[in-house]
Amino acid sequence: MPTVYIDDEPFEFEPGTKVLQFCLDMGLVLPHFCYHPAMSVPANCRQCLVKAGMPARNRETGQIETDDNGDPIINFFPKLQTSCSLDLVDGMVVLTQRTSEEVAGAHPRVVGDENVAVGQLIGWERLKQGLYRLWERQVEDRHRTRGVGDGVRAGEMLFRPCHHHREPGRRPGPHQGP
Repeated sequence: MPTVYIDDEPFEFEPGTKVLQFCLDMGLVLPHFCYHPAMSVPANCRQCLVKAGMPARNRETGQIETDDNGDPIINFFPKLQTSCSLDLVDGMVVLTQRTSEEVAGAHPRVVGDENVAVGQLIGWERLKQGLYRLWERQVEDRHRTRGVGDGVRAGEMLFRPCHHHREPGRRPGPHQGP
């Protein structure tokens, strides 16, 4: 069974598992905000950052390279990775905020600060409201330019009369002339 090393502890895992979900299943605490297992992975909040890498392998022999102490040399990714979108791979090494100062420094206000999380939630609600208002205006403009009503609101039902409900004296079809 494949093995991953999280904060220098070995864990066996099922292939196709994301780092964040695996950590949550194992009881390891990783800060996260926008992740839910039933939804797609947006990786927007950047709170679930981890440092991840793979052991260096000799290109000729395929053996794992070691340092002077006999420990494997780990080639970490150049940037921190979002654990909610990172698939576990056999032999991967993952460092969280518990063992890596780089990870802990990447989100110092997130860990243990509830005010930041609440502020982000309020900001998200404001963003959704703003996007809804923008969408509502676009719907109004679209219907105004097409001649459907005089500014139909987004929440109202759109009704376009069919030939059974046409005005007297008007022909059916795309040619709505007199």
